[in-house]
Amino acid sequence: MFSVRQLRYVFAVACCTAIVSCAPRDPATWRNSEQCLSAFLAYDSALQSAGSSGQYGETLPGSVSRRGLDIIRKGCVTRQRDLVGLEQRAAGFIDEEVGDFGEPLRNAAVHAGIVAGLTSQARVTTYFSSLGFNTRSVGADGVGRRIYIGPLRSEGAVEQAIEAARAAGFISPYLSERRF
Repeated sequence: MFSVRQLRYVFAVACCTAIVSCAPRDPATWRNSEQCLSAFLAYDSALQSAGSSGQYGETLPGSVSRRGLDIIRKGCVTRQRDLVGLEQRAAGFIDEEVGDFGEPLRNAAVHAGIVAGLTSQARVTTYFSSLGFNTRSVGADGVGRRIYIGPLRSEGAVEQAIEAARAAGFISPYLSERRF
């Protein structure tokens, strides 16, 4: 049996551990591109298995919710602080139009990432538009807004979109299986 003093000690340690684990961390030290890509792909797979689009208002199965929490926990959601200087980057990023070079593709889309709110969504939409890209935003229940760039019609355009997304502050943009 534990004494009251021992229980207080255990409770105090548990509280301190909880507080430290909830403290904000520097994204540069804990965001990992490969882990985020894996988390995004797992989320896509869970949505596909559930037969869901991930739109707000749908009741999602636990597997999708767990994958969404994994995206958040790994720091893969692009926040306002990740988009600092976005407007300046847009001004000097691409001098030429979106190129259609390399292998042709049919209505490809790049998943840029997930933003935390509507303000971020508006900013990245404006950024990509200024570079000549169309975007689409899809709600990801409990996670944020997924940003897709497209339609893209060549490998070259996909490469440019991925490069523009990285320059914007997205951690791991990728060619999506979703068509635009």
